[in-house]
Amino acid sequence: MSVQLKSVPPIVLRDATSTPAMAPHALRIPPLRWIGGLPGWVVVSAAVVAIAVLAFAGSRMFSHKAAAVVAAPTQTITVGTVAQGAMGRTLVVNGSLAAWDDLPIGAEAGGLAITQVEVEEGDRVTKGQLLAQLDDSVLRAQLAQAHAAVAQAEAGLQKAEAMSATAGSDVHRAKELSKNGFISGQLAEQRETTAAAASADVNVARQNLVTSKAIADERAAQLAQAQVRAPTDGIVSKRMATLGNVVSVSQQLFRLIRDGRVELRAEVPEMDLVRLTAGQPATIVVNDTDPRQFEGKIRLIGATVDPQTRIGTVYIALPDDPVLKPGMYVHGEISTGSSNALQVPEEALVFKEGKPAIFVISADSHAKLRMVTTGARVSGLVEIVTGVAAGEHVALAGAGYLKDDDLVRVEAALSEHAVGEAAPLQPTAAVRQSGAVR
Repeated sequence: MSVQLKSVPPIVLRDATSTPAMAPHALRIPPLRWIGGLPGWVVVSAAVVAIAVLAFAGSRMFSHKAAAVVAAPTQTITVGTVAQGAMGRTLVVNGSLAAWDDLPIGAEAGGLAITQVEVEEGDRVTKGQLLAQLDDSVLRAQLAQAHAAVAQAEAGLQKAEAMSATAGSDVHRAKELSKNGFISGQLAEQRETTAAAASADVNVARQNLVTSKAIADERAAQLAQAQVRAPTDGIVSKRMATLGNVVSVSQQLFRLIRDGRVELRAEVPEMDLVRLTAGQPATIVVNDTDPRQFEGKIRLIGATVDPQTRIGTVYIALPDDPVLKPGMYVHGEISTGSSNALQVPEEALVFKEGKPAIFVISADSHAKLRMVTTGARVSGLVEIVTGVAAGEHVALAGAGYLKDDDLVRVEAALSEHAVGEAAPLQPTAAVRQSGAVR
């Protein structure tokens, strides 16, 4: 039995989402025939289903790939605000500590050996305290001899005065006897001569006594010079005296820091000297690894400026403290007043190609790089001269890892980072999870 097939008009398949403009590109199916023992419409239906499955899978793959392209890693940061307010002005200084008055102490007597050394470096001494003893045995003997000469001179004066008194009495009697004719006038004149000689002997004896006392005083002073004593209160900064050493006149044996006072001799550019006056407060920091602060005041501003370096010296008086030692290199700040300035926390500052910059966070949570000009830095805050405006939000923690226009996740602003009042940052509309944006 034979079967006769009728022709079927071509079937046009269209995408449900296609527009009429796409009609010319419709898929045309040739007239159906028996294919592999199956009716043609069955084969066509299976092909259509396969095409739909492939299209759906492709669309899913494309959607995931597009999502992967849109998604970007998100940096989590904290923010602060730019504020405008009073900001202290300070001048950073550096220099070495030195003794306020470094006194050299030497030997006044020469040719004597040191028999005792009573102090060491770092000892605190008082005015008149014995520092070293020199051999004074010869000087003591000389002083004793001088005292004996004084006693002898005193006795000679007493004898001369007695002889002078006796001669004076003889003169008086001779005059009376000469008037009455009992003695000759020649004898009376001899007694007057004897009295004048006795008076002269008194004057000589007095001069001998004065000389003897002067020699005794000299010997006593020389004996005192055999003891090296502190001329004032202070701290022994250096000891050169050695037991048994024979000293010479003016040889230095010790150095003394007067009253234990140490000061900073800071080197300051000439353009900053005009901002400084005696009495201004200064804060000095010693030892950066374990910092300690000391409060001081400007004692004196140097009268000259080095014509080569244009640097002047400022003397800052510091408190008496054993931590402060001459020769230490320290740094500090001198307060020079205050001004109204824009300011942000120091951690907001980053450097791009060696220049300061700040990341400003926009309302849609994008980090915008701004190059800025900085000024003074005080207590963790930095002055911003140009580049930002008051009230803008800036990146703090994590700012160093940002790039321009990065999309960021903003944590709640930490109160300790806020330097002024500003409107809260608006949250971004996108929801961020696991580094993807959905």
